Amino acid sequence: MNRAPDQVQIEQQLAASLYRLGTVLSEQADIEVIRSHHRIFMETLRQLSCCSPFERLNTTFKIDKKSRYLLTLAYICTMEPDAITSFLNTSWYEQGPSLSLYRATHLLTDTLPSSQASTLDWLNSPLRRWHLITANGPVSHSLHLDETVLRTLAGLSSGIEQTTLPATLNTGHAICYSNQLQQTTAPIITIDCGNPDERLHWILSKAATLGHDRCIILDTPEIPDNEQLRYLLRDIALDNSDPFIYWPQGAAMCQIRPALTGILDDWRQLNTGCIVCDQPEPSTAGDAAYYRSLLTATFTPVNCPQPDEPTRCGLWQQLGQNIGNNGLTMEQAQWLARLYPFMPGRIAQICQSAEELDDNETLLTQLQHACLTQYQSEHPQLATLSPPGVSWTDMVLTANTRQQLQELILRVRYSSELSQQLTRFKPGLQALFWGKPGTGKSMAAEAMAAELVLPLYKINLANVASKWIGESEKHLASLFDQAERQHAILLFDEADAIFGRRSEISSSHDKHANMGVSYLLQRMEHYQGLLLLSTNFKSNLDEAFLRRLHSVIEFPLPDISTRLSLWQHALRGQYQPATNIGLDSLAAAFEFSPAQIANIAELAMLYCLAEQHTRISADILARAILRELDKHNAGYLAIQKVNQWLKGQQ
Repeated sequence: MNRAPDQVQIEQQLAASLYRLGTVLSEQADIEVIRSHHRIFMETLRQLSCCSPFERLNTTFKIDKKSRYLLTLAYICTMEPDAITSFLNTSWYEQGPSLSLYRATHLLTDTLPSSQASTLDWLNSPLRRWHLITANGPVSHSLHLDETVLRTLAGLSSGIEQTTLPATLNTGHAICYSNQLQQTTAPIITIDCGNPDERLHWILSKAATLGHDRCIILDTPEIPDNEQLRYLLRDIALDNSDPFIYWPQGAAMCQIRPALTGILDDWRQLNTGCIVCDQPEPSTAGDAAYYRSLLTATFTPVNCPQPDEPTRCGLWQQLGQNIGNNGLTMEQAQWLARLYPFMPGRIAQICQSAEELDDNETLLTQLQHACLTQYQSEHPQLATLSPPGVSWTDMVLTANTRQQLQELILRVRYSSELSQQLTRFKPGLQALFWGKPGTGKSMAAEAMAAELVLPLYKINLANVASKWIGESEKHLASLFDQAERQHAILLFDEADAIFGRRSEISSSHDKHANMGVSYLLQRMEHYQGLLLLSTNFKSNLDEAFLRRLHSVIEFPLPDISTRLSLWQHALRGQYQPATNIGLDSLAAAFEFSPAQIANIAELAMLYCLAEQHTRISADILARAILRELDKHNAGYLAIQKVNQWLKGQQ
């Protein structure tokens, strides 16, 4: 062990003085000689106990003078076992590797020889409480220092691996929670601060504000028993005189095993460092009131509320002022604050990662896409996150359908202004998309999400309907809660599976299903974002349900002119149709939906690639049309219709 030179010298002197004291005792020397050697021993013992590693440990664990000397004596007996061999011929030695607690306290009396041991309250001593010294059995058994304590007193690291994170001040938290961060922190607190990432931002910011350079993560996958927790905290304190500890599961584990709060109370008495735990879920046990009172007595709760829209707007503008040439305008900051109700730490991360751009519109778009990316890892059950990739230029819609969709977008954009003008205005918006399969209902939802730069979650209500019995209601609650936090667009597909015309209840399953429908309707009515439903058959929906919706938008099958535009749009790539193909006749001959036209064009291009053609011939297009018709069990007449069209292209 590489100890400090001055400490090594004192240790050598102490070992020598202890050996000489044992020698004069075994030789039954004159009492004044014994007392002289004892005074030298005690003075050298005091000097070692004042060395830096001892002083820090004594200060951390609030060790009194007599206990300090006992700890120092146990240390030197472990480090220099030959020092006590001179006691072999005396009654002070117990034929063990070290002195016993009983004999050691005799050595620490003010004068020797003495029949009285030094006054030491061993049962309440921090040496015993924090396992700095262990006496394996009665006081007549030998003292023991484990390797961790021994290394610490030798001026080395304890050797215990600790997970740490650098304490960094998040600018978002510094702005929004400056008062909380600067307040003197109680020794043990619980934090309620949004999602786990946000809590960690706050904790690291708090550690940095208090002057710590790192935060120690105490990860306990299983609930520790009392002594395991005491050892964990002891080892942290041995390496850190003022530790800042994040124990995520701590309060929840104390709720399950209340005896752990006693260990935390002992830690509180040390008045050193800080322990932060996540706020646990309320106990549902019969004695929940007892657990609450127990936790309240041990933990000081800290709450970091979700900032309101004006606060988020100010935060976006302040953090975005150094991005690009001019930063964010007030209107852009308001738009970001309205659409993305992030916590301060997340907003700061997004702004810090933004590139410096010259164009404010480009900057806004970049920030919006960065916001959308944040949601990709937060996927609720029962839903599929639709990746952005569809725009209005990818769709051919009737003028009436397009206008109604734009009205929905405008209502989302100006919801804040409308709420100020209309006293009975509700921010939520529900709309139904209906029409034959493949007419563009899902694509329209994706295009709206892309224009608003909001996450789009798709939920198949046919799947939900088959799972009402069980935990579907719980999953729906989680879905709506998360969607509310993200201002997400919800698209419920196959709405008629749930909201079809009511029938009589014939079984307990039907009763549970109707209860589920009622719950879904309640959450839909109170949802403050854009909620879309789609169905192939509007006539199957309950009339009372339709009256609840803000908009009902039809996606009709395209007419001839619209189909012509769809064919031109679908065949605009590298592989153009042959010059003898008349797309107008193709549009007139087949009443395909937009999805079918896209499928046929894709398959025709695939044939060209596989067969190394440079243009799409009428034969290739006819094969692709037949393959699409096969999906719908097209019969002899459909085949004849394709052949007839094919002859017209020759």
